[in-house]
Amino acid sequence: GDASDATGTSERWEFLGKYGYAIGTGRYEIRLRLRGALEEDEVLPRPELEIFLDEDWDRHENYPACRRAQDVPARKTHSMLEPGQFGEWGPWEVGMLYQNVRPHIWYFAISDCPDQYSQHMPGNRQFGYSVDYEIRWRQFDNSELSLEMRYMPVLTTLALFILSVHVCRLVSKCGDMQRSLGQLHPVVY
Repeated sequence: GDASDATGTSERWEFLGKYGYAIGTGRYEIRLRLRGALEEDEVLPRPELEIFLDEDWDRHENYPACRRAQDVPARKTHSMLEPGQFGEWGPWEVGMLYQNVRPHIWYFAISDCPDQYSQHMPGNRQFGYSVDYEIRWRQFDNSELSLEMRYMPVLTTLALFILSVHVCRLVSKCGDMQRSLGQLHPVVY
């Protein structure tokens, strides 16, 4: 989906979404677009995608934003995402997630925490900015439905069929009732 994320200087971490992967190799793709223009001394931000497993997710709020990937820990990180500038999207970054024991729900977050190397590089890296992001999640069979939604097309079709049958019965019963009552007086009609 397409949404926006405000990454400020105090909390440089934002939850993006969750997706349930079935057993097998799942795929994710993400791209970013920077909102607004950078100032002359500002360096293009390169945030990280942090991916947490469902069994670890409940602990993430107990840690500061910039320590979550290390202390929770994130099961996977995708470093140095490149946002596009001037209204253009950055390149698609692709990754894989594999599970073989049971299906899992994976939680995706973006962070832009300064590391020991970037603090000594030239240019301003301590500024707030906003990004738009798009994420595509796919199952092993290329389905885009999260694990908990896998049977929704079948259930939706079944519900539509059952409700259509009820509407047809209602129309039939209304016609039967109108015929059994006869004609209404023009004043009542």
